[in-house]
Amino acid sequence: MQVLRPKLHIKALQMEKCHID
Repeated sequence: MQVLRPKLHIKALQMEKCHID
């Protein structure tokens, strides 16, 4: 899934970073 939708994976990581920050 991550490989099929790298954009979504990156978005999720960004959201997590923002949420943690």
